[in-house]
Amino acid sequence: MSYSLNVRAASLIAAVAALTVKFDEEVLARQPYHSVDKDLMLNTVDATAKLVVLPDDKDVMISVSGGIGGQTSEDGKVFTQITSANIGVNVYSVARPPAS
Repeated sequence: MSYSLNVRAASLIAAVAALTVKFDEEVLARQPYHSVDKDLMLNTVDATAKLVVLPDDKDVMISVSGGIGGQTSEDGKVFTQITSANIGVNVYSVARPPAS
């Protein structure tokens, strides 16, 4: 099963916080077995963000996608064996919209 999420915030800390909430509400609520790769996704975001210059005067965008595959329990709610996993992360800055 897979997911794809995008968030935008005024800082990296705020973007990661928004991503965490969005992951819980949009991914875990529908695909609870993704609890096994949530930490991997967040650690990959953190490692990627350390490579990128993120100016204080710009917003931070984070885009993530990922998936896991394998054998599930009879009810399909739990993976009994994960046989594949992938995570893609983009972290970048964008100009803030003009103040209104």
